[in-house]
Amino acid sequence: MSTSTTARPPFLSSVSAAAPVVAGLAVILLVMPYPGSLSVQLYEWIAPSLSQVPGIGVPAVAGIVALTVLLGVVLARAWTRDPVRFARGAAAAVAVPVAYLLSEGLKLLFAQERPCRVVAQLPDCPPSGDWSLPSNHSTVAFALFTAIAIVGRGWVPWFAAALAVVVGWGRIAEGVHYPHDVAAGALLGIATVAVAAATLGKPVARATRLLRARRG
Repeated sequence: MSTSTTARPPFLSSVSAAAPVVAGLAVILLVMPYPGSLSVQLYEWIAPSLSQVPGIGVPAVAGIVALTVLLGVVLARAWTRDPVRFARGAAAAVAVPVAYLLSEGLKLLFAQERPCRVVAQLPDCPPSGDWSLPSNHSTVAFALFTAIAIVGRGWVPWFAAALAVVVGWGRIAEGVHYPHDVAAGALLGIATVAVAAATLGKPVARATRLLRARRG
């Protein structure tokens, strides 16, 4: 029996190996935004000057659009070449809006004011009540990246990872998020999609095989 559809992709193996390091960095960044904390210091170093650059918010939006298109492309290719991989990717894709909804719920739970109101006093800051933790953009971007990493091959997951980082960086540079907001969103997006792919991948694979058999 061929093992091509069950072997873990090299990119995912690399991600698994790096997971402890990423988790450690996340723990460092996921701190309360008290004056002098690492997250606040990084924000103060990045945001005040870059937030004034015209069009600084464009990369975050463009990154999410590019990730969405890329996910659609890799799913379409997997549908014709590898039904099991397509099923895992489809289950992961369904979890992307779930991750977004979870991030909205966590915003209400934490009710953390945006740094552009507390730290930098930037003119284009979202209104009070539009909370900061976690970053919705980062949640969606890293959820899309994870879905692409599950179904994509070769250079595609690495490109998706770069796009997700650009989205997170852009939200800090724009001045609307602390680094720990972005780190929290990234972890939420990755975890939500990974759990969905692990739990729903097999049922979706069975449904995909039945659908293809009926069309066949």
